[in-house]
Amino acid sequence: MRLGLATHLLQTNYARAPRTIVISYRGYAEPLKKVKLSTLDNLISRRLHRLTFGMYLWTTTILVAVYVAYEESQNIQRVINAIENGSKELDVVLNDPWLNREKEKSELKAFLLSPTRRYKPKFNLVTGIRGCGKSALAAESVREMADRVIYINFIKGDEEPALVETIARAIDYHPLMAVHHLPLFKMLIYTVRNLVSPPNKSFTDVMNVINLATERMADEDTSDLFRYPLFVIDNVGSLVDDDKNRLLTCLVERSRYARDNNLYSTVLIANDENGTLSKIKAQSGSSRIGILYEVRNVTHQQAESYLKQKFKNTGMLSDTDAEKLVRQYTGGRLQAIHNSIEYLSDGQDVDSIINAGVAFVESRLRGSLSIHDWKRKPDAFAVWSLLKKMHNVNGSCLYEDAYQWILHAKYGSEGEMIEQQEAENITALLEKLVREGVLARIHSNPIRLRFHNRLVKTFVERELQREVVLDMLLVNFNLYENQ
Repeated sequence: MRLGLATHLLQTNYARAPRTIVISYRGYAEPLKKVKLSTLDNLISRRLHRLTFGMYLWTTTILVAVYVAYEESQNIQRVINAIENGSKELDVVLNDPWLNREKEKSELKAFLLSPTRRYKPKFNLVTGIRGCGKSALAAESVREMADRVIYINFIKGDEEPALVETIARAIDYHPLMAVHHLPLFKMLIYTVRNLVSPPNKSFTDVMNVINLATERMADEDTSDLFRYPLFVIDNVGSLVDDDKNRLLTCLVERSRYARDNNLYSTVLIANDENGTLSKIKAQSGSSRIGILYEVRNVTHQQAESYLKQKFKNTGMLSDTDAEKLVRQYTGGRLQAIHNSIEYLSDGQDVDSIINAGVAFVESRLRGSLSIHDWKRKPDAFAVWSLLKKMHNVNGSCLYEDAYQWILHAKYGSEGEMIEQQEAENITALLEKLVREGVLARIHSNPIRLRFHNRLVKTFVERELQREVVLDMLLVNFNLYENQ
C-alpha cells in the first residue's frame, strides 16, 4: 500500500494559540507526531546561527591565512632591515665612572670590526675566564658599531625552542618569535595561526633564515663598499652539552659555510675553561676558527680602587678590608667584584663573605676528595698534594705536571709500573676537579691547569695554616709526653 504524508493544520489562530503541525500517514486518523511551530523556528534559528558562525570562522581563517602569507613574503625583508640596523638598543651598563675599560673596549672593537672590512668574511673566537667582563665589553662594542652587527646572547639552561627564539628576536623574524613579543594585532593573528598550525622551532630553520637574508643582501648590494654583516654570538658554552651538541655542530657548520661563501662573519664568545674551547675547535674541523682574542681580568689595583670608590664615605668598607676582599675573594673578576658589592650592600662583613666562599670551595671537595681525611683516602691525599704544589707555583701548572704529581702521590716510585686503568683513573680525577670548579683548564699549547678562582687559593692557604698549627700541636704534645 502506498503511503503518503498529509499535513493538516488543526489550529489556525496564531495569535491566541501556539501553532501545531500534525504529521500522519494517509488513511490513519491518529497523528504520528506533533511539532510546535515555535520549536521549528528555534531549530531553524539554531541552524542559521551555526551557519553564521561557520561562515565567520571560515572567513576569519581565510583572512588570517592571507595575512600570514603576506607576512611571509615580508619576513625576509624585515630580517634584512634588522641586520642593516644592527643591535643598537642593547641595555648595557659597562663601567662605573671609577672602573674605566676603554682600552679593552677599543681593542675588542678593532678585533670585531677587522673581519667585516676585508675581502672575505671571517670566523673568529673571543675568550676569557668566567666573570672577566667579556660579555659586557662585547655588547657595548656592538652597540657602538651598530650597523650590520647583530649581538645574540644565549642563556645557559635554555632548550632549543628558547635558543631559536633568542635568535629570532635578534633578527626580528616573527614566525619563530613568542607572540607576546609582537605588536597587539600581529599577536592576535599569530595566535590564531599557531593554533591552526603550530610552528616547528628548529635551530636549523632559524640559521637558514640568516643565510637566506644575507644571500639576498649580497645579491642586492654589488657596490665595492659592501661590508659583510657580523654576528656576535655570546655564551656559546651553553651549547657544550651532550643534549645540545648537535646545535653547536649546526652553529659551527653554518658559520663556516657563511665564511666560505662570502655571506657574513661570525665571532663566537666562550669561557676559556672546562673543555668549552676544545669542543668548539673540534667542531670547526679542518676549516679552523681564525683569530682568537682573549679578554683579561682587571688588575688587582683597579679592583681595589673600584671598591674603595664605590663605598667611599659610607663607612661600610675600609681600605684594608678592600685589599683583603680583592686578595682573598674577588681577584680581578668583575662578576666576583659585583657579587661582593651586593653582599656588602646587604650588610654582610668582609670576613663572612670570604668564609662563605671558602666553605663553598670546601663543599666541592667532598666524599673521597675530602681534604680533612687525606690520611685515610688515597685520592684525597693525591688532591691535597697537587693543590699544595700548585700553590707553590702561583696556582698554575702544566697538565702533564699535575698528572705526574698525582701519580707520585698515589704510587710513589712505583708509579711508572701502573696499569692502563690506573692511568685513566688519574685523568678522571683531574677532570673531576675541573668539573667541580676547583681547577680550570687553560687551552694554551701545551694545556695548563690553574686554580678556578681566588677562593681556591684562599682555601689552600687556610688549610696550609691549619696544617702548620696541627703539626705544632703534635710536636708540643710529643715533647710533653717525653718529659
